[in-house]
Amino acid sequence: MITQIRSLMSDLVFSIDVGPLVDGNHIVLRWIARGHYGGGIPNTGAPVGTPITFHGTDIVRISDRLIVEYWLNADTFDLMSQLKIAP
Repeated sequence: MITQIRSLMSDLVFSIDVGPLVDGNHIVLRWIARGHYGGGIPNTGAPVGTPITFHGTDIVRISDRLIVEYWLNADTFDLMSQLKIAP
């Protein structure tokens, strides 16, 4: 997903909103991504250069010092709304 988003917003910058929070072998981090729409999505109502901000949460599970599971939750509906793809 990161590669796809970066191709649409090359100036995308991620910053930490909350965390990292550690509970046993789980690490949780809430982030904010900011950038400008660079074009490339058909039927998008937003013009190139539109400022975009969206949020997400990453959760990882560590075992033997390795990431063994990774979950991503990103607010793609908010992103689609800003690009005028969704109501």
